[in-house]
Amino acid sequence: MMLMCVFLYALLTLASSAALQDTTTTAGAVISPAFMTKAIVNFGQLSIGNMQSKLLNRSCLRIVVLGDSVTCGRSLNKTHPDRPDGKIDAWPGHLQTYLNSDMPCILDGVSSEHVVQNLAVSGKSTDHWVDATSVALRKKDEMGIALRSADIVIVETAVNDVNELVRNTKDFEKIAPDLRIKQYTELLVNILLKYPNKPSMIWLGTSSRGVWNGSRPRTTDAVAAHLPVTQYYSIPHISAVDGMGPLTTQDMIDWFKNVFRVDHCCHVTKCGHQIIAHLVTNLILGHYLSAQQPLFPGQITPSYKKRAPLFVSQSEINVYLLSNPLHIVTMNNADKGHRLTASPGWRAMEDVRGKPGFISNHTGDVVVFFLSPKEVVKHVVVGMLHVALLKSYEHMGTMSVEIFRADETNGRCSDDDKKESLGSQVIDCLWAKQVSEEEVVEVKFALVKAKQSCLLIRVEIIASVPSRPENKVKLLGFVIY
Repeated sequence: MMLMCVFLYALLTLASSAALQDTTTTAGAVISPAFMTKAIVNFGQLSIGNMQSKLLNRSCLRIVVLGDSVTCGRSLNKTHPDRPDGKIDAWPGHLQTYLNSDMPCILDGVSSEHVVQNLAVSGKSTDHWVDATSVALRKKDEMGIALRSADIVIVETAVNDVNELVRNTKDFEKIAPDLRIKQYTELLVNILLKYPNKPSMIWLGTSSRGVWNGSRPRTTDAVAAHLPVTQYYSIPHISAVDGMGPLTTQDMIDWFKNVFRVDHCCHVTKCGHQIIAHLVTNLILGHYLSAQQPLFPGQITPSYKKRAPLFVSQSEINVYLLSNPLHIVTMNNADKGHRLTASPGWRAMEDVRGKPGFISNHTGDVVVFFLSPKEVVKHVVVGMLHVALLKSYEHMGTMSVEIFRADETNGRCSDDDKKESLGSQVIDCLWAKQVSEEEVVEVKFALVKAKQSCLLIRVEIIASVPSRPENKVKLLGFVIY
């Protein structure tokens, strides 16, 4: 495999200038300057917050990575890829090594090290990170603490976001199929800019589903959908696929499928992870050199200017910035009677190793989640519920989600006939795309007006039309605004 990595990758780089120095990964693959230059689809501006002074002073950087299963290193380690021990061989670890080798840094006047923290979670798209970072703005959990101290946040969601585009391509003439991707991307940019440290950002495309041959619309990854947002906000943007493609010859396709990528989906080999880390290192080093050696003597990179939103309204952004959302993730069996009541068929379990959820397979099964009056007053100010659930191409059923206002009796929320419906939606958990991943579905509801009112979220597995032999529903969490 390593010999193939060297030989076939060399085929991709023969056209690069011999005058340019190549970089070699520890796996032996040659990365030409031409490849690294092509991979930068938007050089952007890395001088948000205090990054300009950090680059000028060679200060050590704290980098946080948000991503999906590629960044988790899935397929490199068979066990617990979402945990730190499973991420050890993924590209963020190599990035930390390369940065400390190529960009020695100083902390408090003495030599120290750059730190890269990998917070990626398998199966997540940008819509997940919008909710997660919005909730973390007000929490002191691992993510909240990490993002508050981050100098750079790297976002890697292109291989999962593209499923949104693929689903909507059939309505291409009615509405831009990538609009929702752009909207969630812009929301995430604005949420990250709200953090006290005002971290700089890098958007990263690591791989693709299928082979990109230059065709449009580009449905193998979401790089092209992210790009208008990163260009508008002047955010550095890298795409490994753009660096090596379009893939138009059989040698290039064979190398991509058999050496860079490790499976039919999108996950990459150890060689691929090292290449990705080199591409990110090259970009950061480019910004570092730009700060050290400006184009004109005495030139200082201008401070980052806030932009008016392009794809969403400011009021939509304010929902995430100014509200205090409640994140319900305590869907475990011990919560029955406290946070929820459920039919016996509902169980907290891992149907796939490392992928827990609240699951039932039976039509008619109901689970009801309760929000106390204090939680309603504190958190429910918009009237918007985000339902995180599994979407897949097999086994899945249909569910109804309905939100009710209910009375509190003797300190407990009453699920009786007096409850008042505030909003509902039917959600089909089956789709045609051959992939299983988290989907966030928005359900709007009327705000509670009566004081001392509870909120109930009722989920029922209903019969699909036409009927199906299996009716699995897997809930992953709720965020209430």
